[in-house]
Parts: sequence; structure tokens; C-alpha cells
Amino acid sequence: ITPKGESPMTPEEKLLRAIFGEKASDVRDTSMRMPPGTFGTVVEVRVFNRHGVEKDERAMAIEREEIERLAKDRDDEQAILDRNV
Repeated sequence: ITPKGESPMTPEEKLLRAIFGEKASDVRDTSMRMPPGTFGTVVEVRVFNRHGVEKDERAMAIEREEIERLAKDRDDEQAILDRNV
């Protein structure tokens, strides 16, 4: 997704704001898509968050996994260095 610039609210956005009490969405979907019938492998997923905004559970889980992966890589590299000293 990509942040959208400020624009006048459409009637749909006004309705969603009235129902949910917040701005409907200030982002647009710019995801890359594959044509139907093709397949592939997801190589990397990155989640970006704005500073000062509370992270949801999914973003926190992805961040924890990344921290654990980096810690494991650090420990593996340290073990290799210790064996070669």
C-alpha cells in the first residue's frame, strides 16, 4: 500500500467515517499482482509502520520474528568466530 495525499472526502468515505468514526483509509493498494494461472514463491515480506502509530498484532509478530532471526544469525556468526580463534 502507498499513502495517498489529502483529497476531498467522497460520499463513500463520509459514510464510512460516520459508521466507524475514523478516516476510512488514507492509503491505496499498490501491491504487485500476478496474472491468473501463474504461480511463484514469496521471497520476502516487509511491513512498514509510521512512527508514533500503535502497531497491530500482525506487525508485532513479524517484528518479533525478524528480531529472532537476526539474533540467531548473530549467534551463529559468533560461534563460527569462536571456533576459528
